[in-house]
Amino acid sequence: MPVKPILKAGAVFAALILAYTAVLAVSVMAGEDGGLSLGAALAAPMAFLAAWAIAALLHKRPAVFTALLAAAAFTAYLAAALWADRWPSSDFEVMYSLALTLRGGGAETVRDSLYILRHPYQSLFVAYQSLIVSPELGRFTSLLIGNAVWMAGIAVLIYRIALWAYSTRTAAFLAALYLLYPAPYLLAPVLTNQHIALFFVLLGIWIFSRKYDGKHGLLAGAALALGNALRPDGILVFAALALLALTAWLTGERALRLPPLAAVAGGWLTGCLLSLLVTLSGISAQGLGDADPLWKLAVGLNLETGGTYSQRLKEEMSAAGDAEARRALEKEVILRNLSAGPGPLLAFWGEKNRYFWGAYEETGWAFREDDDRAVPVTGRPLRETLETLKQTERLMFVPVVLLALLSAALLLPRGRRTEVLPVLCGLFLAVFFCTHLVTEVQTRYRYLVMPFLFWLAGPGLEWLSEFLSPRKPAGACPVPEKPAVDKSSAL
Repeated sequence: MPVKPILKAGAVFAALILAYTAVLAVSVMAGEDGGLSLGAALAAPMAFLAAWAIAALLHKRPAVFTALLAAAAFTAYLAAALWADRWPSSDFEVMYSLALTLRGGGAETVRDSLYILRHPYQSLFVAYQSLIVSPELGRFTSLLIGNAVWMAGIAVLIYRIALWAYSTRTAAFLAALYLLYPAPYLLAPVLTNQHIALFFVLLGIWIFSRKYDGKHGLLAGAALALGNALRPDGILVFAALALLALTAWLTGERALRLPPLAAVAGGWLTGCLLSLLVTLSGISAQGLGDADPLWKLAVGLNLETGGTYSQRLKEEMSAAGDAEARRALEKEVILRNLSAGPGPLLAFWGEKNRYFWGAYEETGWAFREDDDRAVPVTGRPLRETLETLKQTERLMFVPVVLLALLSAALLLPRGRRTEVLPVLCGLFLAVFFCTHLVTEVQTRYRYLVMPFLFWLAGPGLEWLSEFLSPRKPAGACPVPEKPAVDKSSAL
């Protein structure tokens, strides 16, 4: 059906967010002392050319491409994870220690630990780590292998989901480009729950792509709930799905409301079941709840630190006493910052967004600052290589965002059609952007939104490919046409 005004309004909002993030990334790069390195200036366009060549060569055989992508992604991510030599810090160290304790039979110790008492939602990830950790293989080797498995799965799911709405060449290009995108490699050595949680979130969306109906919606919701139980990011996807159901209703496609609503219902039921199972296991007396729900808001609205982590605020909360006293203090901090006035708040959000969307990736979680080993691929010291990778990531981020911006613009002319995937991506981007206006930000949190940005770039990429080609390229699909996969999901 033709795109209705509600979708056009959403496209305008998404376009504004995308344009804003692109400007922030460019402004940060322009303000860096010393400018961009020659290596980064060459690596970014070479990555796009390599992705184009890979897609042109292999896109006609999706099964073969999937197998090659899985093997290449696992090998590359595992190499990055194992090469780093950094002991986990902060929460990662705490969860690793708790996993070792749980593996040794100390379920009561884990349950009564201060960390689980305050963050019971981390208990399922601790249980996962305890199942696969194997000190006999090396301190963290088994966990890093697990990271590589989930990250390879993410790369494959990005490709398979892109096939839902786009041509085989576009899907192959997006997957190959993501494989060459530096940011995941900088997070591969980190013992974080982001990898496994994102895998199950994308698995839920992939289930949608198999068939857009109520049954698959329930299964998708279960996978999303598992991802959310491992890290509470899936709630943002559930919010986007609820908005998708509302959009389908407002555009007159009421039959399309059922799958996202079924996913929300299935996710709620699965989440309750998982929380009950964790409670019965004895790992957490509070299931998968959050004993300190206001903490992320208190940090995210802290004008003094620009919405980033504050050790001083953490110490203040710890000294406040019991949970009730902490919540009262957190509420006081939140209200005090919100009452600062329009001027300070706008300046705060501007600086916060500049950091979150524009800043270079942080590498301290995975690599030591004093590590001057030569990197095998580049032959240069690690410190120099990391700087090049961080600049390359930004130089690749901006074109992807601009392609997504073009995709949003393509919804505005009359007579256009669209598919569920780009609409879901636009809705998720809006939810993600607005949520991080008020919650804590770190550059590694962008990891969650990147697959959605790559998918959102799909329509723009196909239009650009058709526009630049004198004739229709093999495997390309103009935006107005429906894909061959599950045509029941068109909006």
